[in-house]
This record gives sequence, C-alpha cells and structure tokens, in this order.
Amino acid sequence: MNDRYQTPLAERYASKEMQYIFSPDMKFKTWRRLWIALAETEHELGLPITQEQIDELKAHKDDINYEDAKRREKEVRHDVMSHVYAYGLQCPKAKGIIHLGATSCYVGDNTDIIIMTEGLKLVRKKLVNVIDELSKFADKYKAQPTLAFTHFQPAQPTTVGKRATLWLNELVMDLEDLDYVLSTMKLLGCKGTTGTQASFLELFNGDQDKIRQIDKKIATKMGFEACVPVSGQTYSRKVDTRVLNILAGIAAFLIPAGAAMAEAVRHDKTARQLRMLSDALDSGRLGPVRRLVNTLAPAEIGNLLESLPPGKREVVWGLVDPEDDGEVLVHVGDDVRESLLADMDPDEIIAAVEDLDIDDLADLVEDLPDTVIDEVLQSM
Repeated sequence: MNDRYQTPLAERYASKEMQYIFSPDMKFKTWRRLWIALAETEHELGLPITQEQIDELKAHKDDINYEDAKRREKEVRHDVMSHVYAYGLQCPKAKGIIHLGATSCYVGDNTDIIIMTEGLKLVRKKLVNVIDELSKFADKYKAQPTLAFTHFQPAQPTTVGKRATLWLNELVMDLEDLDYVLSTMKLLGCKGTTGTQASFLELFNGDQDKIRQIDKKIATKMGFEACVPVSGQTYSRKVDTRVLNILAGIAAFLIPAGAAMAEAVRHDKTARQLRMLSDALDSGRLGPVRRLVNTLAPAEIGNLLESLPPGKREVVWGLVDPEDDGEVLVHVGDDVRESLLADMDPDEIIAAVEDLDIDDLADLVEDLPDTVIDEVLQSM
C-alpha cells in the first residue's frame, strides 16, 4: 500500500488522515507537483519549455509508476534521479526538462516542509475540535459543585466546569503556539547546491531579476506565502525542532491531563455513588446497595469503603462478595483495613487472602493476625 505510512505504531495509533500525509503517495505526488511548479516557473520566465511539455507532466502527476522507479533505483542508488527517470518514461516529451536546474533537496526538503505543514494543519483541526467539545463541557457543568484536590488531598470546593477550564486554557495555549509556527512555515524554494542558485544564474544567463522571481512563483504555486530568504542546500533544521516543540507541548499536557481528567471523573463518580449509597442505607434499602457493589471492581469498592463513615462501611462490607474480600482489603488504607479485619474471624480472613498474589499478600501481612499468617504461609 502506497496511500499510507506503514509502521506498527502508525497502524495502531495514527489516524487515516495522518497516515496518508506521511505516505509514499503523498510524498511522490508532491515531488511531481514541485516539478510541475518549477517547469511552469521556468516557462513563464522565458526558458524554452513548452506548454505541451507542462501539460504532459500534469497528465501523469498522480499515477506514480513505482515499479519503474524501484528498478531504476537498484541501478543508480538515488531516489530522486530514479523518480525523475520514472516520470520521464511516462512523459517522453517533457523528460528533458524535469528537475531542470534543481538539486535533490528541491523536492526532498520542500516536500518535508509541505508534509509537516499539512500534519500541523490536521493537528490544529483536531485540537480545535477538542477545545470546542471541552468548552461545551465546561459551560454545561459550570455550576456543578465538586471538591478540588491539592497534592491528592481534599482542599476547597470548586465546580466541574471551572476544573475543565484549566484543561481548556492549556489547549488554547497550545493552539496559539501552533498557529504561530504555522504562520512561519516557508518553503525552501529552489536554492541550488549551496544555496547560491548558481545553476539558475547559468540557465538565465545571469538575469538576476528573473532569478529573484523563481522562489516567489514556486511558493505561490505550492500554496505558500514565501520561501526562506536564505539557506544552504537544505532548509534550517530549526524548523524541525519548532514542529517537535509544538507536538511535545501538546503531549506534555495530554499525558498528565488525561490522568487528571480520569481522576476528576473518578472523584465525581465516587461522589454520586456515595450519595446513592447513603440514601439507600438511610432508608434501609439494601437491594440497590448490593446491586451497586456487585457492579464495582475491588479497587472501586475499596474507594467507596474509605469514603463511608464506620457504621455504613460495616454494612456495605457485609454485602461484598467474599471472593472479592482479599482484593478489596488490598485497596483500602491501613486504618480502614484494620477496622474491616476486626469484624472478620480467622477462617474468613484466610479464605479472603490465601489466593492473593504474593506481592498483594506482602502488602497485607503486617495487618494480619499471627495465626492467620502462619496458616497462610503453610498453605503456600
């Protein structure tokens, strides 16, 4: 497949749109667009290139003959010259003017700039969509109270919407940075072997007025405002670091923020469950409590037990499936664990912990009665 970038990571995580941007099709079709732009520019500035030759190039700009290029590359060991040759096979009238006066970096580096620009545009689109959805969420829950935490400790009341605006602000900062970098993206242009455009001075018989127009015309044809004013054969690799900094900035937010969002959702979910449990326990309706407890993972049950007052905690603990007792004990703090173990007889404790992993058992061993420890160790 030539219409997508192929690696295990790309296939697993990248969108189809991003895979296409980095695909062979995108790369080599862009090479051909650049060769057409160069030929049109040279034609417009007076070199003996005909409209018929340009039309022939355009007729084959999208049907890349990969096999011809691969066969040629085995012979010449040069990717650009192999594709010049392959394009020439499809365009016999124009083959002599393909890549005229340019170096490999004319297609290689300009294409890299174009691909990075298109990738940033796609990232921008997705970023704007996330900002839009998150702003709706923040507005919807702007008055929904919740407890704010600092250093994982309860701190002060806030609202769910206010908390969401913290994440929103980070993404807006990323968007501002991304827009700035996008606004500075410029093509390399057609600078020649060392950045002096010496080959074009020769082609245009030293006419510097025409040479000054080359980059501007190519930029316009390729959808850019300008080319870099000065360079060697390649564009400055600081462009790469700027793009990477944008992506790193977004990732630096999303990784911890994703955990924070999940934590916020968990706290809000726990608060709702606590309200439901308290109401049901106050009215003596144990059926809804049992059904809720049976739907929760041991870690979630442990979180609920830690949040309940001692009396209600004992009732809920009595509704937990005995098969989950050991895992729940692992996920509660020392004080809560001590109170739960105090209500269990030795046989119940042994049944709860004997099938635990050795690491989980090690976490509990200090809180277990000595008789229980001895029996559990003997059964291992």
